[in-house]
Amino acid sequence: MHILIKKQMKKIILTESQYRLLLENRTPPVKEVLGSSISAFTERFGDSVIEFQQLIGEIFTYKDNYREDNGNVILISKSGSEIPFEDFKKYIQDIVNGKSVFDLQNKFPSVLKGGTVLREKIIELLSNPNESSEEDSEDSYYENIDNAFNIFQKRFILPNCNSMSDCDYGAIIRNFNEIIPNDKELKFDPKNVKVLERSRGMVTINGKRGFRDVIHVRLGNGKRTLFYSSSGSNEETTGKKEGEWFVIPGFASNGWFFKTDGTVKLTKGGNQYLTDMAEYLKINGVESLE
Repeated sequence: MHILIKKQMKKIILTESQYRLLLENRTPPVKEVLGSSISAFTERFGDSVIEFQQLIGEIFTYKDNYREDNGNVILISKSGSEIPFEDFKKYIQDIVNGKSVFDLQNKFPSVLKGGTVLREKIIELLSNPNESSEEDSEDSYYENIDNAFNIFQKRFILPNCNSMSDCDYGAIIRNFNEIIPNDKELKFDPKNVKVLERSRGMVTINGKRGFRDVIHVRLGNGKRTLFYSSSGSNEETTGKKEGEWFVIPGFASNGWFFKTDGTVKLTKGGNQYLTDMAEYLKINGVESLE
């Protein structure tokens, strides 16, 4: 089907899909992406269907993520490679219908041109610890989550920071102070904050494995930074309770979270904007800012 639009006596012919994207400015619903696989998705991955729809929405939120060619949507990676959206849908449907996400992970761009992290998010949503009946299935699941987080971490390595004991603290803090909002001039407003992406890292608490979430956010001043949710594993020595959020500028090359007494205090009253945002995240969750 084609739809005809007249503009200044010139005829512009758009396909139905182009017209939908242009006029309605909405993203393809999950049902369209999954086709007949939607019931299988819900059965295998449950509530992840909501986050999957959010991922599709983010893809189409940033126009640099894709282009259209004769009615076909083409996803564009940060490196410049391209994948037809129809192929994207096929790979997703293959995973939902039984293929391992790790067999097809390289079919997906790591990061799209508009900044959307794709591969890591798909791994997070479509990896299932119950796929294998082997004894090491749980270990493999945690290993895959850990690998996905390492990919995320590498994108935020700080310059001249190799470890906690070998790091240019002065330069990093000076640069960080230029990013964080001036809380005397700007008040925290959740409407002006956007969670661009999130990842989940592994922690071990009392011999048990758990998770620690990290989010990449665009603040009200337009600058970007990271927040992480404390696991509470060192509450007695650090005072950081489980579920509390703290701002960090990035990571050392060995994976250490760059956190100091100074950065912790920023969300404990040292900077009112960041303090209010950390409290908001604790109460309302990451989803409220996505």
